[in-house]
Amino acid sequence: EKRFPSIRFCKIDGTKYRPVAERFYIDFYPGVVLIIKGVTERYYYEGGPNSQELLNWIVSIIGPASHTVRTFPELKRALWNGKMNVLYLGPEESDHYHTVFAVAILYRDINFVNTDNADIVGKTGYKMDYDSLIFFDVSEGIMEHYEGNWDMFDLRRWLDKCMTPPVLKFSERAFRMAFAENRNSMIVVTNGYNEYYEAGEAMKKLSEKIGTEHILFILVEINDSYAHHLQSIIGRFDIQATPFAVIVDKTLAKYQNPNKGISYEDLYGFF
Repeated sequence: EKRFPSIRFCKIDGTKYRPVAERFYIDFYPGVVLIIKGVTERYYYEGGPNSQELLNWIVSIIGPASHTVRTFPELKRALWNGKMNVLYLGPEESDHYHTVFAVAILYRDINFVNTDNADIVGKTGYKMDYDSLIFFDVSEGIMEHYEGNWDMFDLRRWLDKCMTPPVLKFSERAFRMAFAENRNSMIVVTNGYNEYYEAGEAMKKLSEKIGTEHILFILVEINDSYAHHLQSIIGRFDIQATPFAVIVDKTLAKYQNPNKGISYEDLYGFF
């Protein structure tokens, strides 16, 4: 339980509560079943009554939530991967380490890396104190140092904020979020630096005015490298020219800006 605080462990007397045991097809004791939310398959432990063996079994199913690196080449390979990353610099098996590990299980889209070697972190150019945490997403140009309390609630709230900046640059993750999240999305497609900069500043101001709880702001440069996703957006909304702005609601209905303006006033007119 200490190693996996995000997993709820329940102990049941199968001889006393036989219907519960039958419900989960447990016909021998002790029996262990792992149930993952949103996954129909159930996982049954067939090992011996050994805590390390049980821990290894859990990790083999849910995957390593984080991994430890010892050398600079290992750290480079682990971090510079185009993904969202969280790096913990501090002692292994500390309370803070266990908190980060527990949260990592819940955020499978983030690459969690830990090391106790301050020298190799210094070689990356990242400035970190010992026993500290940073989030960075190279594709979005985001780097945030964690300054909250070392509890799961504060850490998760910080990660949620890091994962959704006021304005998302176009990427594969942004594309998935635009059409899968339970909130609306404003997508602005631009061509060239001037349009991109103007739209970005307007969207930042708009996100401060409206908030990002119920709407994602996604900024697209038409020459972005995610060509297959970009073509999907162009085709879906029949984009003939830029700048182009559209709101995607939860039912994928679309609302195009007839003026095709990208100033703050133009974009605010959607609302």
